[in-house]
Amino acid sequence: MVDHIKKNISEVMRDVSQREKQESSFAKVVPALMRKGWETVDLSMFDEDKRLELLNAAGEEYLKRAAIFDAVKIFTKTNNKEMLNKVGEEQTRLGLYAHAIAAYKGAENISALERLGDKCLEEGHIALSIEAFKATNNVPKLTKVGDLCWEKGRLDLAMDVFVALRNPQKLVAIGDWCVKENLLPEAFKAFAAAENEDKLSDLGDIFMKRGLLGNSLRAYELARNEMMVQFIKANFSEQILKDKIYI
Repeated sequence: MVDHIKKNISEVMRDVSQREKQESSFAKVVPALMRKGWETVDLSMFDEDKRLELLNAAGEEYLKRAAIFDAVKIFTKTNNKEMLNKVGEEQTRLGLYAHAIAAYKGAENISALERLGDKCLEEGHIALSIEAFKATNNVPKLTKVGDLCWEKGRLDLAMDVFVALRNPQKLVAIGDWCVKENLLPEAFKAFAAAENEDKLSDLGDIFMKRGLLGNSLRAYELARNEMMVQFIKANFSEQILKDKIYI
């Protein structure tokens, strides 16, 4: 019985000693890993389990230093979904939604991203709601947000949404609206994003009539309207084209 107890004590002490050595090793390696940059440090001399432990230890240290994005990158690399979800919950509580979205994306937590996307939308953080819904590939919600951005005049965000949705019809509709509202640079962006050569060529004509030769050249080039491209280059100097551009 006494021998059995002595054996158990010996094993416990050995385990404690091993843990202390490991913690001492981590205490040396983790700061060096962070100084050099965790993405560039060579950890090939460690086995896979040890590499994961070191990286996770570095991730926790980044958290202590409030370097959230670095921590999220590490926990994503190590597939540490438990820590990623904890980070997402904490950052949501603090109102740091960009950090939370990054964490939940790393954890592939679709339901949390959906909830956070709704929360961002309710609080008026439209760009962040778009980022969350992009991660969940929620087409109906993204379409709704895109239309809302268009209604509110947030055209860059609206175009970003419809590019992500690969919806050229919406982009052309925005471009047509911009032409009517005399928002020609925005119309150019919309038609270019939609890769609609006919609309770009028509816009090139509008620029041409207004003497905005540089703009018309760019529109015709994207429209692959070689005839008009050659006409402009043959009849106007590069300096004139530079002077006549505002996109």
